Amino acid sequence: MLQIGFAGRFTFVEGYSGQFRQPTIYYRLHVKGAEDTRYLKKIIDETEIALGLAPDDDFRASSDYIALKISRWTTRVLEQNNHPVCQSPFIKAVGKKMFQISQPCLNCRATAEVVVSILMVMTGDKRGLNHHCQKIKSILERTNLEGFNQFHFIKNAHEINIPWEILPGGTALLGWGENSRWLESSFTDSTPSISAKIARNKALASTLLRRSGLPVPEQIVVTSKDMLLRSLESIDYPVVVKPYNMDGGIGVKAHLTSLDHVIKAYDEVSRLSDRVLLEKHVAGNDYRLQVVNGELHGVLERKPGGVIGNGIDQISELVKIQNNERKYAQDDRKYLHPIVVDDEAESLLESQGLDWSSIPEDGLFVRLRGACNVASGGVPEEIPLDKVHSDNKFLAINAANVMRLDVAGIDLLIPDIGTSWRESGAYICEVNAQPQMFTSMHGPMLRKLFENSDGRVPVVLFLGVSPGGQEVRELAQALQRRGVLPGFETNGEIWIGSDCVHQTGQSIYDSVKVLTANKLVQCILFSLNSSADTGSGWPVDKIDYIVVGDSSKLDQTQDYHDIVNLISSVDDLGSSPTLFCPSKAEFGGGGAVIYPSNFNIITYNKRINEVHDILLDKLTAS
Repeated sequence: MLQIGFAGRFTFVEGYSGQFRQPTIYYRLHVKGAEDTRYLKKIIDETEIALGLAPDDDFRASSDYIALKISRWTTRVLEQNNHPVCQSPFIKAVGKKMFQISQPCLNCRATAEVVVSILMVMTGDKRGLNHHCQKIKSILERTNLEGFNQFHFIKNAHEINIPWEILPGGTALLGWGENSRWLESSFTDSTPSISAKIARNKALASTLLRRSGLPVPEQIVVTSKDMLLRSLESIDYPVVVKPYNMDGGIGVKAHLTSLDHVIKAYDEVSRLSDRVLLEKHVAGNDYRLQVVNGELHGVLERKPGGVIGNGIDQISELVKIQNNERKYAQDDRKYLHPIVVDDEAESLLESQGLDWSSIPEDGLFVRLRGACNVASGGVPEEIPLDKVHSDNKFLAINAANVMRLDVAGIDLLIPDIGTSWRESGAYICEVNAQPQMFTSMHGPMLRKLFENSDGRVPVVLFLGVSPGGQEVRELAQALQRRGVLPGFETNGEIWIGSDCVHQTGQSIYDSVKVLTANKLVQCILFSLNSSADTGSGWPVDKIDYIVVGDSSKLDQTQDYHDIVNLISSVDDLGSSPTLFCPSKAEFGGGGAVIYPSNFNIITYNKRINEVHDILLDKLTAS
């Protein structure tokens, strides 16, 4: 009989710890009875089905395999519910059939609840699979990131070594201090609210683009069904119906070929917006061009949702197969939306002389969506920038400039992206101020926003200094005289330059987080005297300089041990700082400190102030 239990409590670490650069939970599992192959395989299969996860092919009947599966399931369930896990969990055997699991996550408490619920599913808790699966979904929905973009910005920030934090309300803080940026989906802290408002008003945006000489299709704003019918007299089929003021392809109904189809589309769209846009459907390939700070960063050709025949299966079965593949895919297909069987799909089938029972020949594409956007089941295909004609590049950049947007997604209909729009003709059908991007576009945008830097500011850590933090204050004052505005924590107070901004006596972790989030701060100074101060994890994942206090003040063995432990902890973070230390590396009975070999060691002779000139030169140069 399989028995799985927790040994002790969960430990939550919100900051950086060891190898992990995101919040992490630590827990121990005791696993017994994992030797019955048939019984265990049954439990594994049932759990994966209940959690909606694709099965793994590496089954084995052992306790360590169970610990591995629980950590894998946790990671996959978190990611499916928009909780980014940027690093793999770490599993360590700590006794006979006892395992310690280190699980990176977005929200520690929610993740711990997910782990408990997964164990309840595995062990056949009497409340049943559905109860625990619904509980997992409910927990994660309350604490997840909103939208596709935010999830992938965090994953890409981690990949290119930009520190990140999720602020209350879900906005992402990337970088530290003066180099930090806010992101909310693809809105940045530099996106003008006026521009975003105008872009959402599709008719107004179209008017502004047209008066600037850019090609846009004619649009008619309709507010009633009678007005729709009158407007159809002046426009030829096929047509497009879409909401007046919505982004992300929501509610767009394209390639409508009959009055019945238009009326059905209008009824749906008018539930989303009290004003509806009617425009001529323009033939051509559908492209999304992403502009960031006046540069074209990526181009996608968007193909409409549909299926490809195999000469064997009916269209209804092909849809089921494709939707299932997308649901369980481990590659980028998992981000594609399913094809919905609805009136739109049925009318498109009818226009192609097909129905759900038709068996299309091998290789024949059957279109099931009028619009090509990903939200309606479309498929994006990346186009190399060197395949895009220079006129078309400038067209997209100019459209973003007319709208005064720092980030924009330009939807362009054109026969061939490699031919100038001036020759072939083209239409800008939309400019998105908050574009939904595909996975290949988030990294380049971050690199542009941070100008290929990691977004950090220099950090100086003082160890074993006087209780009043006089050494920290003196360096801060000297930095100000050199024109550098420091943020520093000392004696329970938070200072930016000569201004005390906080006097609550909060933890060092929280104090430094205040500094990393403040746009004024050009470098960060803080001090630690005990390894207990890092119980919540480190507030930063990189320390540039460490200053070890005068050895004459460290006359207790405990001081020595704390210094050693803190230096070792910095080494675990992966930092390789410059370390300033007393030339006499003896600490009152503690013995010699053995510094990590990757540290750059600089010794001083009498007073800690001797290091100020060296530090000032280094910090002002950076």
